[in-house]
Amino acid sequence: MRALPEAAEVAEITEFMGVNRMKLLFVRIAVIAACLLVTLQVSAQNPNNPIQLALLRWYQANTAAQLTTCATPGGMAFGGANIWVANGDDGTVTKLLASTGAVVNTYSVGGPSAAAGEVAFDGKFIWVSNQTPSTVTKLLASTGAIVGVFQLGPSTNTPFGVAFDGANIWVGYGQGSHLPAGGAYKL
Repeated sequence: MRALPEAAEVAEITEFMGVNRMKLLFVRIAVIAACLLVTLQVSAQNPNNPIQLALLRWYQANTAAQLTTCATPGGMAFGGANIWVANGDDGTVTKLLASTGAVVNTYSVGGPSAAAGEVAFDGKFIWVSNQTPSTVTKLLASTGAIVGVFQLGPSTNTPFGVAFDGANIWVGYGQGSHLPAGGAYKL
């Protein structure tokens, strides 16, 4: 028959186990912290990280300035150092320098019949909804070059809004002149 350990032995074993548990807890915390740090560093270095867009410098409002782009400006989007404005009357978008309001350039998104409506920026491209031909035009933000035009189903699907969710472009649409039904496309 085995003898029971004395109280001093029990205290020593309990203390040893407690110390090991604490060491194990600290090791687990250190591993989790290291993984979190690596994840944050990788996401911060990703050029397509939408969080970086929110951290860009915002300029003080210039309430005395009046910016002229066209007779019927539509949607606007902030794209880094620039503001993009859809020009509904001539099927173009105007790129303005956000810090001064100066016109950088104006780019076609399908000609006068395109009726540019809304604009979104995804970190690299400008997306413009064109109401008349029911398309969305994708421009390279750095140059304004058209890199794609996307048809939104039937020509009765009129795009009204365009948004970037961090991974996808979404385009809201209505149907026909009285818009009895609508929905959204994910591009």
